[in-house]
Amino acid sequence: MEGFPYRHRMKPLNIHFDAYPIALVLGVLLALAAIAIAWRRRQAPGALPLLIFSAASAWWMVCSLLWRVVGTGADPMIWFKLIFVGVVLIAPAFLAFALQYTNRG
Repeated sequence: MEGFPYRHRMKPLNIHFDAYPIALVLGVLLALAAIAIAWRRRQAPGALPLLIFSAASAWWMVCSLLWRVVGTGADPMIWFKLIFVGVVLIAPAFLAFALQYTNRG
């Protein structure tokens, strides 16, 4: 292999592609669409908890995206800490949605 003529001239490509931020942006767009639909049908059973669930999901994804994108610039830990506002709201909002939608709450 030492005699391979182009071995020392080839350099690896330093292309870094991370699909996670793209997935987060798509998730935020879907959550915003769910918020818009829940707002238009806010008189329906379970609409308010679905709105809160979607808003908390969008908050979680936006803060997670900013935490990844900010890197070492500003204080990235503030975004990491703000993620938990959305995390804490998701489970009770989904429970309230399920109970209201099935007329048990």
